[in-house]
Amino acid sequence: MVIECSCGNDQTEDLHDYGQSGVFCKRCKTEWLSDESTNPGPNSVRNDLGVPRLRVYRSRHVCRYGLHENNVLLVQSSRRRIFDLSELDVGDHIAFSRPYVVWHHCIVTRVDANDSTLQVINWQTDNGSIRIKEQLLDVSKEYGDLYKIDYTRDVQVSNPSRLVIARARSRLMETGYHIFHDNCESFATFCKTGISKSHQYIWLVAKAWEWLIHVNVTVIKTGLSILARLASKAVGPVVVVIVECLILSSDIAKAYRERRNGNLSRNEYAKVAIRRMVEGIVTVALTIGGIFVAITICHTGIIIPCLVAGACGMIGMTCGKVGGTFLGNFIGRAITTCFKTDDRVVDKITDLVPGDHVVMSRTALHPRCHGILVEHDCHANIRIIRNTFKYGVVDEWLPFEKPLYLVTHIKEKCFPNETVVRRAKGQLGARRYNIATHNCKTFANWCKRRH
Repeated sequence: MVIECSCGNDQTEDLHDYGQSGVFCKRCKTEWLSDESTNPGPNSVRNDLGVPRLRVYRSRHVCRYGLHENNVLLVQSSRRRIFDLSELDVGDHIAFSRPYVVWHHCIVTRVDANDSTLQVINWQTDNGSIRIKEQLLDVSKEYGDLYKIDYTRDVQVSNPSRLVIARARSRLMETGYHIFHDNCESFATFCKTGISKSHQYIWLVAKAWEWLIHVNVTVIKTGLSILARLASKAVGPVVVVIVECLILSSDIAKAYRERRNGNLSRNEYAKVAIRRMVEGIVTVALTIGGIFVAITICHTGIIIPCLVAGACGMIGMTCGKVGGTFLGNFIGRAITTCFKTDDRVVDKITDLVPGDHVVMSRTALHPRCHGILVEHDCHANIRIIRNTFKYGVVDEWLPFEKPLYLVTHIKEKCFPNETVVRRAKGQLGARRYNIATHNCKTFANWCKRRH
């Protein structure tokens, strides 16, 4: 059967066939999906040549779907680290955080938690060429931590796993990999949502804009130096530090908003902030170093030393951006691996279950109050057992107020939730509070962990 898009395209090589789920026209970038995910029946409208048109299909232009993006992050902010493969399902978008900054993305087609293996579809090298293939991954042998990319409920409902897998399989053995426009992330995002988007590319563009800003600042600084030779040693470094501090503050603020919105966990936010701070420090150090080296070497004249200082400053700044990103990523990963737990903002009260370890924002002097959830009313109140300075271990009802954080522990090292609640209740009335050794956090960890 010949299928023709509304743009007139009926060439098989220009159509991605989803089987019973629909087709995607590569010419006009329009996706046609069956409302019932079945082949067109007798109600299909045919043109004069008898070719079935997909008028019974629902047209969805890629520009109608928008995904949240943040140019401070290397990957979509709504992600969570996976420790147990049983948390994954067929059709999930996963990513491995490689030690060398880059993330590798895949679509899951089969999960075997017992053997620690995943069947995935992704871009991979095949006999010297790069093509989309299905392969079996031994997660224990993969480089980097495994993450699941989370999507909103609306996206999941309108893009069921059956459709996700159909999109992925329609592109099997396809070539034409492009590092910016058709990479592993844009492929996985297309399979999950129907649009191609690469956050790594967005991040790279943002870094290019930062580089241009620094170049412009360096050029302006060089002009000022030509007019005021003696002031150049002070003006250059001060301007570089001010500009980098402004950009750094803006980037960390963006990441913190993602953290407060529940898109980034505490550890992920720490990685982003540390990477960005190290990048800023290295950039400033190398930029100022390049300027001073040039000024020290060139003594004669005014214009030549200032131009050389500007050129050396740009070289130092470029090396700082690249080297600082790699070094910051390494330091951020090293520091966060020392954290025993992680936490993420709870969006809805119904996401909580008895036995959860939660963190509330109380007062300026006590910004993170830890407790064990006993129950909730599904609407606006939660029942918490926590260790307090004044009354010891208490059982109380509190309003569900954001931000409220859910602490995640390694499952194998924790008691079952029923045991956690029983251990917490068993301490009611105890008054052994010590700000250093037995505070609200140590109490919650004692209730939760086996050791």
